[in-house]
Amino acid sequence: MTETANTQPTSPERLVYRQRDLQELLGLSRNAIERLIAEHGLSPPIQLGPRSKGWLASEVHDWLDKRKAEREQRERPERPCA
Repeated sequence: MTETANTQPTSPERLVYRQRDLQELLGLSRNAIERLIAEHGLSPPIQLGPRSKGWLASEVHDWLDKRKAEREQRERPERPCA
């Protein structure tokens, strides 16, 4: 008798992007992602096993939201002092 796999959807907090997934999501090269980690606050990957690593989707999306908020802040016109 074969047991069936758990078919419950993975919660977004537990989703992990592998290198290729992250490159596709961001539309960037491996080197560009390394620069984002070194210079722009993207979280480094977590070690999943001896030879694999990945990024927590929740951290990636939080970082993207922060970048979006920074952009909106820059684009918001300043109000003159009354």
